[in-house]
Formats: sequence, C-alpha cells, structure tokens
Amino acid sequence: MRNMKQVKWVVAILMIAVLPWGVTLAQETSSSINGTIVDSSGNALSGATVIVTHEPTGQVKTLTTNDQGRYSARGLRVGGPYNIEVRNGGYSDAEEGNIFIKLGEDRAIDAVLVEDAIALDTVTAVGVAAQSLTFNPDNMGTGTSISQEQITNLPTVDRDIQDFVRLDSRVNLRSFGNGISVSGVNNRFNNISIDGVAIGDPFGLEAGGSPGLSQPFSLDTIQELNVQLSPYDVTLANFTGANINAITKSGTNEFTGRVAGYYSSDNLQNGTARLDFATNEVIYRDDPFKREVYSVSAGGPIIKDKLFFFLAYENEEQTRVLGQSGVSTDLAQQVADIASSVYGINAGGFNSPSDLVTEEESIVLKLDWNINEYHRASFKYQNNEDSQPVFPNTGSRNISLSSQWFTNKFENKSYNLNLYSDWTSNFSTELRISNSEFDKIPDLNSVLPSVEVQVGGGQSVWFGTEEFRQASELNVVTDNIYLEGNYFMGDHTLTFGVDWREQDIRNLFISQANGLYEFASIDDFANGIHSVYEYNRGTNTPRPEANWAWENLGLFIQDNWTVNDRLTLQYGLRFDKPSTDDKPRFNQNFFDTY
Repeated sequence: MRNMKQVKWVVAILMIAVLPWGVTLAQETSSSINGTIVDSSGNALSGATVIVTHEPTGQVKTLTTNDQGRYSARGLRVGGPYNIEVRNGGYSDAEEGNIFIKLGEDRAIDAVLVEDAIALDTVTAVGVAAQSLTFNPDNMGTGTSISQEQITNLPTVDRDIQDFVRLDSRVNLRSFGNGISVSGVNNRFNNISIDGVAIGDPFGLEAGGSPGLSQPFSLDTIQELNVQLSPYDVTLANFTGANINAITKSGTNEFTGRVAGYYSSDNLQNGTARLDFATNEVIYRDDPFKREVYSVSAGGPIIKDKLFFFLAYENEEQTRVLGQSGVSTDLAQQVADIASSVYGINAGGFNSPSDLVTEEESIVLKLDWNINEYHRASFKYQNNEDSQPVFPNTGSRNISLSSQWFTNKFENKSYNLNLYSDWTSNFSTELRISNSEFDKIPDLNSVLPSVEVQVGGGQSVWFGTEEFRQASELNVVTDNIYLEGNYFMGDHTLTFGVDWREQDIRNLFISQANGLYEFASIDDFANGIHSVYEYNRGTNTPRPEANWAWENLGLFIQDNWTVNDRLTLQYGLRFDKPSTDDKPRFNQNFFDTY
C-alpha cells in the first residue's frame, strides 16, 4: 500500500512538471525585437550598433551585436511604429521604419550591411520579411492576437471580450453569457489578465468568470488582446483552458481623446431563441430591454519623450422589465398590516419598480515613464463598481415586500507597477508588483428573519431579509510579485525568475443566520403559529467566517535556442510550491483511502 502511495505521488509530480498548469500569474505585458546583422558575404558582424526607436514616445534603445552578430531588444511597448538603424564602422548604414510588433511577440529583424567600398549612400537593407502568423520559428503553441484596429472596427453587439475571442474557431462561447470554453474546459479554468494582473473571479462564484456583472474593463481602453490556447512557456500559468491576456493603452507625444456613446434595445436586436422540447420548435422571445454606454478617454504627454498619461471612464446602464407577480396585492397588504400591528415590523411595500436597472462603472489611470535609455516604468490604477438590484421571490406564485429586496454590490480595484530594465547589452529584467482587492457585499433593505406566509392556492408572500443574504460577505486581497531576467548569449536567450503570489480570503456565508419562518396561512401568521422554523447560529461575534490565506512560490528557467532562421527550440522547467499557515485537520478516512 505504501509503495502504491509513493507511485501515485511520483506520477502526480511528473504531471505537474509536464503539464502547462499552475497557480501563479505570469503574463506578457511587452514585446521584443531580435535579429542577426551580417555583411554582404553572410558573415556575422560583431560589435555593430543597433538603434531601436519607438516613434510615438521617442523611447530609444541602443544595442551592440554579440560574436554571432545577434542582438535582442526586450521590454518594448506593444505596437509601433518602430524605426531600426544599424551602424558599423567601414560599412554602410541600414535603416527600416514603420515596424509594428504584437503583444508578447519576439519579432525577428535582420540586416545586411554593405562595405563602404561598394556602397555610395545609406542603404535600406533591413530584413523585415512578411511572416506567416501560423508557421514561423517564434510560434510556441497555438493562439490568436487581436489588434487595436480589430477591436475598434469589428462589430460587437455586447461590447464584450467574447465577441473577439470567438474569432478563433477553437473557442466556444457557453450559453447565457456564462463564459468562454476551450477544448470543453469549464470557463473557471481560464485565466484572464490585463497588464499582468489577473482580473478573473478570484473566488469562483460568478458564472461568467468575471469579478462582477461582466468583464471588468472597457473595450475602449484595450490596445491589444492575446488568446493563447496551448502555449509552451514556463512563465505562463494558472489555466488549463484559455490564457487571455490584454494590455491597456498608453499615452504618447500626441494628445488624443475619444468620446463615445452606445445604445441598444430590443427594437434593434432580434429576440433570444430557445428550443421548445414539447413541440420541438424554436421559439423566439423578445424581452424588452435598453442598454446605454457612455465612454470617454484621453491620453498624451506630461513631459515630452519622458512621461505620459492615459485616463478613461465608462458608465453602463442596462434596463430590463421586471416580471410582475401573480399574487394579489390585497393579500400582500394583509401580511404587511399584520407584521406591523402584531409584531411591530415594517415589512415594506410591494410596489416594486417596473424596470430593473443594473449599473457598471469603470475608471482607469495609467502613467508611463521613460526613465532613461535603459529603464522604463508604468503604473496603473483601475477601479470597477457594479450594482445589481435583486427582487427575490417575485413571480406567478410569489410576491416579496421591499424588506426582502437587496442590491448586489461588486467592487474590484487594482494597482500595478511594471519596471523594464536593460542592465547590459545582454541582460535585461522585468519586475511586476501588483495588488488587487475584490469585495462583494449585498446592500440589504432590512436585518430581519426571512418570513414566508402561504396565502392559498400554492401562493406565498415573503418579507424580511432573504435567507441566503443574512450573513454573506466576500473579500479577497491578492498580492503578486513577478521578477524575470533575460540573458542573451549567442543563439540562446535564457529566461529565469521568480513568481510569488499571496491571497487573503475572508468569506462569510451563513444561510438563515437571522432565522427562517414559514406560516401555513395568514391566520397562522396572525396567531404566531409557524409550521417551519430554521436558524443557523452565526450572529455571535466574531462570526464563524472563513478567514485564511495561502501563497504560492514559483521558480522557472527556460532557454530559447535559435537553431537557424527556420527553427527555434524552447525548453524549460517550472517549480511551484503552494503553502498556507493554516494546517488542515487530519482526515483519517482520506489518509486510509489514498
């Protein structure tokens, strides 16, 4: 038995080492350019100077080729245009402009320099050959990149990330807007991040996988989106489905701004279709709704060529018709009168609003700083607040009074700092430090037991605090430090680093913490004769809430070996060690079984 347990542990460790799985968050936030400089005879030119300039911000990187004639510029801003100049004594200069690079791309730009004895002037001889998006030596795994131009120009009904990731035929959108599935994997196993910070649901309660009513960012703030399905990179983790990574727009030397409004309604969209299993017919249902989105953003220089800002705000309101109850309001009024006269309780009114209005608000502030030629930093603050009114127990057989109504409140805010540094022509680092906090606390109309009064005909009147919201609070704080080093040597780029994450979780959930009463009739309610009473202890202080923390330490090392211009090999190793200070109670049955 003990040998079998040892075998199981060995197999588990091997699977962890081989599969692209983990619990940490390492995501691409920049791009890079590499290449080889040779003379007209194909001989490598060592010591040549390569100047890479990001034209919108004036950022400059000056590099020197190694003994193999190779160079590598890392930590570059996504997009462009970039201009590349190559210089070497005794040879003509080479130059190429209008170069654009994608998120996470390591773009190969080669150059051929001609001897001065042959050349009469500067020669444009930089190799910027068109590459296949599918077949090129830098592709490690499968995925799709979605540019800012596509995000701006492609039609989208819901202004949701799902409208763009579906451009990859391997991505399946689950029904009812409940997330993205890849290869049949549940959407909760995806990892979604922006600027290297995870923005997915940190606790796993939300069906769509987002920490709120929808995605916690505005499409107008996204510069580029990357969907990775099976990347082979030890710096990536925390997913077995899709790895969806995005970066926020940045300011440049030009002031830019955008004001936009979006409107949709049931009059502009076709109704939702469903299959009637009884008749095997497709039925179209038009649910009246209205959606209004207002977005404004601006960016530009604070100090030209040095410091830039980008600021964005978006507000979205959705209005839907609230379903009306089939219970007589006279019966509801009788229950409210008895609650007041007999028990001294204000059960509230029953005139619910005709419309259900949800609201989402987002604000983003990003600062980019070109510290000098060798160091670049960016800081971003983001805050999202969502509000969703809920009218429970309202339908053909139920009506609830306002004391039972509540509003779901979501707040998700994050801070992140990225620092990109070139220490030598061969060694560069990337440091990411982030903090995020997620809160979900319902705004209650009352602090009472939940009361159901049956009024005949299978119908009921409800009042008091809804039974599952009487003690329900969630707070998750996540801290992440990621440090990556890249050492460029010959045909090899060695990547190594550490990825640390800590998560503090406070989850309070006690159903019927104030109690649940059921009365079989209005007369029983008036006489205090209940048929059911449930109460879960939990109102004492401190409440029996789950309050704990865990952390994970990830170490990785990887080598990218450029064998030739047609073949690149990537191989590496990652080690993750999760831990918690709270030791779980020993389970003898589990130990005996496994």
